[in-house]
Amino acid sequence: MSASGYDKTVQLPWDWNLDLYIIDSNNKWSVKALSQRVKSPFQQVYAYKKNFFEIHVNGLLEKSLKSPNFFRMIKTYVYFHHGTKRAIHSLYNSHLDRLHEQSRRNEEDYKSKKIDFYAISLYTTPHRRHADLNNR
Repeated sequence: MSASGYDKTVQLPWDWNLDLYIIDSNNKWSVKALSQRVKSPFQQVYAYKKNFFEIHVNGLLEKSLKSPNFFRMIKTYVYFHHGTKRAIHSLYNSHLDRLHEQSRRNEEDYKSKKIDFYAISLYTTPHRRHADLNNR
């Protein structure tokens, strides 16, 4: 708990059967049988947290506007009551495998000088985005 004594936790148990859902490469959840998009449990718990600040607790929104760290005082967690390790792996494994493979290829490309790290970091770093690349 913080010195101010305001730290709170929002824990939501979900009784979802994870075998009924799929997650696409953009982390969007859908019901398998219907191919219908649904808000993920993580999106839902974030919405509950946001509601604390916007609607339910007087003064929280104003305090969060004054201090960017104030919003972090409420922690959120999702607990899948009927979730199994196998079900969670089936949701995320193919995406994790794809990302690991991409990371491995990027590392190989960097080592073989196919990737110019300096040019990429200049372009992707916000405070350097406007740097003159011709001055290298």
